[in-house]
This record gives sequence, C-alpha cells and structure tokens, in this order.
Amino acid sequence: MIIIAIIIAVIFLPLILILVVAEKKKVYGSCPKCQERIGLMYGIGTCDHCGAAAQFVNGAFATPEPGLVADFPAFKTNLARLRHPSAWSPVWPGRCCVCGAPAIRGEKIRIKSVEGQVGPLITPTNLTHTERFDLGYCAAHRDGVRFWFPPGMATAKSNQQCLLAFRSFDYFQEFLQRNGRAGAVPAVDVGGGQGDATVPSSSPRAG
Repeated sequence: MIIIAIIIAVIFLPLILILVVAEKKKVYGSCPKCQERIGLMYGIGTCDHCGAAAQFVNGAFATPEPGLVADFPAFKTNLARLRHPSAWSPVWPGRCCVCGAPAIRGEKIRIKSVEGQVGPLITPTNLTHTERFDLGYCAAHRDGVRFWFPPGMATAKSNQQCLLAFRSFDYFQEFLQRNGRAGAVPAVDVGGGQGDATVPSSSPRAG
C-alpha cells in the first residue's frame, strides 16, 4: 500500500503544484458584459459564461481597448460557438494575425472538430474532422493563434472542449464576426463598463 501511495503521489503531485501556481496567477472579479464572476490568468482573457473578452484595468475588469495584443493567446472561444471549420472565412489575408502588418510568411493551423461518438458509452470512439486554417505572420511575431483538443483517446469529447485562442483582440473580434454561429457570439462594447475584481499582489499586464 505504501508503494502504491508513493507512485500516486509521484504522478499527481506535479499536476497539483501546477494547478496551485496557476490559481495564484488568476485575477478574480465580475465580467464587464454579463457580470458573472470570472477568474482570468494575469487578468486578461474571456468570460466562460458569455464569451466576452475582458482585461483587468484600474482595479476592475473592462472590455479591452482596440489594438490590444496579449503576451500569450488569451482570448479564447470554443468550436461550439463557431460555424463548422470547413465554412470558416479567412481573416486578415496577407496580414499578420498578431499586429496586422503585411505578412512575410504563412502558416496553417490544424483544427480538429468533434462530429460525434460511436461505441460503448464508457469508452466511446470520437468521430472527428480535421481542417486547416491559414494564418499570416510578420517577421516580429509568431504564436498568434493556438488550438487545443482535449487529451485522451477513449473519452467522450464535445466541441465545447475544443478551444481556439488568440493574442490579438482585434483579430479575435473579427474572427468571431466572420465565423461565429448566429446567436453564439457576444456583442462587444469597445471601451465598455467595468466590474469589480480581486487581483494577486503582482500580475504582468498585456501590451
């Protein structure tokens, strides 16, 4: 039993430590759009309830200003909020997806969506569809858009768990306008209202 306990500790302790550290980097407060309580890494990202973008500014969460570029892909949406990837329209063709400058190189990001499941309820097989979406980059930027597909081979997945994240607030907004499902994309008030927030002692600001 002791050996089993040690093995379990070795496997799960690093994960627990990662979660604890990540929790300390979150800023908590009210979404500026729906007023639900949110917790965002470094005080920037999107509300899990309504999908609206938010940034911690002057002691509260507010809608980001146009032109904001986060230090990491902070503005997230899930595939359930979007049209099927095969029907996506291009965004900023010939321009960098981070800053909007003329692109000098292109990149195709792989998008895998869930079409359904087959097999036993406990260990289903996921039916997926893969598309590639074109991105442009200038010489100064990379990692402007990321896609996350939930891990695990034999667990049921949904498109709500498949996340697409962006660094540029402007690109994020235009992507949603072009490729969001009707009724699923939150309206945006640029420079909108604020909500109360609780911030850790130090948190880097995006710029």
